[in-house]
Amino acid sequence: MKQGNLKAQFEIATEWAIALRYEDIPQRVLAVARLQIANILAAILAGSQSRAGVRTKASFERTLALGPCTLIPHGDRCPIFDAVYLHAVYATMPWN
Repeated sequence: MKQGNLKAQFEIATEWAIALRYEDIPQRVLAVARLQIANILAAILAGSQSRAGVRTKASFERTLALGPCTLIPHGDRCPIFDAVYLHAVYATMPWN
């Protein structure tokens, strides 16, 4: 795909997203999105309680800085990169 074509497609998608209203989203899509949000939150919470999740958090605390984001399972404040990283790690942890 050519760079110019990619940029044009990105601009079209951006304009569509800007114009999208909540009322335009089909109810079945909203229902699936709500289930997905609940699913990822449950995975983050469960993963944070696993042995690997607890160890990951403990090793991360040495370098964890204050920031505007909240770690869902703990309530700690940290920068966005740290929050995204730890939540992704928790969401993919084995739950034992």
